[in-house]
Amino acid sequence: MTKDGFSMTPPLNGADSLFTATGDTHVRIRRNFANAFSDKALREQSKIIEGYIELLLQRLRRVTAKSACGEVDLAKFFGYLSLDVYADLMFGESFHGLEGDNEHSWILGFFLGAKFGSVRNSIQRFHPLEVIFGWIFLRLTSKMRAHNWKVATDRITYRLKMGDLGSERSDFVSPIIGNVNGGNGITRKELNTNGLAIVIAGCQLPTVALATSCYFLMKYPETMAILTKEVRSHYSEDKEIDVQSTMGLLYLEAVINETLRIHHPTPNQLPRNVPSEGAAIAGQWIPGGTVIGIAMQAAQNSPLNFFEPKVFHPERFLPKAHPLYDTRFATDNREAFKPFSTGPRNCMGGKTFLAQARVTLARMVWNFEMKLGERNDQNWIDQRAYLVFEPKALHVRLKERCV
Repeated sequence: MTKDGFSMTPPLNGADSLFTATGDTHVRIRRNFANAFSDKALREQSKIIEGYIELLLQRLRRVTAKSACGEVDLAKFFGYLSLDVYADLMFGESFHGLEGDNEHSWILGFFLGAKFGSVRNSIQRFHPLEVIFGWIFLRLTSKMRAHNWKVATDRITYRLKMGDLGSERSDFVSPIIGNVNGGNGITRKELNTNGLAIVIAGCQLPTVALATSCYFLMKYPETMAILTKEVRSHYSEDKEIDVQSTMGLLYLEAVINETLRIHHPTPNQLPRNVPSEGAAIAGQWIPGGTVIGIAMQAAQNSPLNFFEPKVFHPERFLPKAHPLYDTRFATDNREAFKPFSTGPRNCMGGKTFLAQARVTLARMVWNFEMKLGERNDQNWIDQRAYLVFEPKALHVRLKERCV
């Protein structure tokens, strides 16, 4: 089924991205990026990811040292981490948000864009409001969008001049450099569009997921204790924690999966159009032209699919042979858990996200004792949902671990 056009904001330069392209164009663009998100590519990119996580820890230590109670907004700095990781992987250079006392202005713009885009997509279904609001939307966001496009275009130009950096410095662009403007490759305009789109998505989703994981761990101290024991007993020193080694931490993986289940960064549906001839879906006939979709937040928090769906139970994602597996979750419908969607339009960056999340959380619990600060919203988990959840500040008291 084709993606619903109402859910997509037209690219500023007229060239489609992985998120807006349809049909053969989508297949071609996706094929060009496939190698950039492969297992081999992730192994080559891992040092870049790990390097920025080290910068995150250094920044957190500087911030807490200046605070009387050692308090820091983790959501803010997880955003800085994610933006720098994906900017470096896409543009060949980060925005240096984790260095010194630098601040990122791009992140607020990304979430503001998601807010405007969500409202715009909803109003487009109500004529003539879509004409009026569409004009207002473009006026209000024109400077921000133009700035983002210029930065992305300039950064892509810079990255292409660097050429193929080889396996020691592989990134998202390395596998497609020879395909730009050639045959079945990708056009320069498409590369600009996709570069910006990938960085925006790569900034938003890990920011929400990492902050939410830490929130749940602090709200459920028993879970935090189990994860801390797993990480600290598996390693003898901090520098051993990397992308490859964290793949074997089953409880860590379960914590991340349970976070994505109970509070997925993109809670709403990814709408699709039923073809004109209609279709039978889940045993029910749906007329042609109907817009359909499955909202992750609804499916993954339904008691029809999961036991105690509103409670944070990482144990539900453990293998049955694991000593902490609980048979209460044996009837969970795992098919309802698709954090990176499914089919030909599924998320290509799932493995990259998981690598970043595993190493970040493992190094956080290895290095720090974490406690929720008093300034947090009492209903922190209740967040506004646009295209993605809008994360609230997560004030956390960090205390260096005593080894």
